[in-house]
Amino acid sequence: MREFSIGLNFVEITIILAITLTFIRSYQKDRLNATEFAIIGFSSLAFARVFYIFFDYYIHDNPYLYTAWVFLYLGIIFLVLSLFKGVSRSIFRYFPHKIPYFIGFGLYLVIIWLIRALNSIVFYIGSVGVGVLLLIPIALQLNKFIYKSGGYIKRYFGLSILGLPLAFLGIGLGSIWQSLSGIDSWLVKIGSHSIFLVGLILLALSLWSLPSLNEFDWEQSLSHLYVLKPGGICLYSFNFKVSKPMDPQLLGSGLTGVCAMVQEMTKSKKQLEFIKQESKNLYLQQGKQVNAVIIGEEELRIIFDKLKMFVHEFERLFPDISTWTFCIEESKIAGMLVRSIFSI
Repeated sequence: MREFSIGLNFVEITIILAITLTFIRSYQKDRLNATEFAIIGFSSLAFARVFYIFFDYYIHDNPYLYTAWVFLYLGIIFLVLSLFKGVSRSIFRYFPHKIPYFIGFGLYLVIIWLIRALNSIVFYIGSVGVGVLLLIPIALQLNKFIYKSGGYIKRYFGLSILGLPLAFLGIGLGSIWQSLSGIDSWLVKIGSHSIFLVGLILLALSLWSLPSLNEFDWEQSLSHLYVLKPGGICLYSFNFKVSKPMDPQLLGSGLTGVCAMVQEMTKSKKQLEFIKQESKNLYLQQGKQVNAVIIGEEELRIIFDKLKMFVHEFERLFPDISTWTFCIEESKIAGMLVRSIFSI
């Protein structure tokens, strides 16, 4: 059981380092300040596990334990900072009572550090329970954001909200094993490692599905939306930002010509889906009766999902485009659809 437990430790380190590399890759691409905190946080957790291995299995000297504590606390603090600093400006933008929560979480860590010497089962169980309760608001906020975003983010991140509480629960239960003896202590230790691994794997799978952390901030990239007839006539347009829109009729006729030319040159029946020009990106989605175009500032996978969903729902609401009269009521219904799908 000792060798199996050591093996689980090294699996944890490997997954933590893989998550760290994911954030390093994202930082090189996006240069988000909060990503630096996430890199430091996960790196600290990896170092903490290394020192815990030395203390638990080889050299039972307090300096190794204290060093592991330092890295563990640094990891937790920097990961919480990365969340509220803004790995995503959208996820925690409307988190209620952000400052009091952060102060309370910090006091919790300090209190646990000071009274850990009690070394009793009641203390360990109580501290783990309080810690999990403190993570519930973060999990609920993540769930709210994931549900609102929809698309592939919702598909991949549905279970990831369990990852953070499970990882913390695994860390907390791992400290109880020293208060037990015999086979019970090893069962608790292996169980805690297993819970921690499940939490890590959920977080890792979610993060690895992201081509960029900017996917979380997809709302910031949207600029304009146009709904066109196949011939290029604009039926409806929507401005996500206060900026001068392109002439919709000019855009429609121009895109129709470009798409036709590309299909002719490539001898392909597949519709052109994306055009990039400097800092502007055009997303195109062809439906049965209409084509939709979004002008955005970045190439993000979630926007493709959103645009496809919009075209499907638009054609469901307006099954016969030939009856479109450009009236206020039609525009109002289309506007409500835009606000629903694009989380405005």
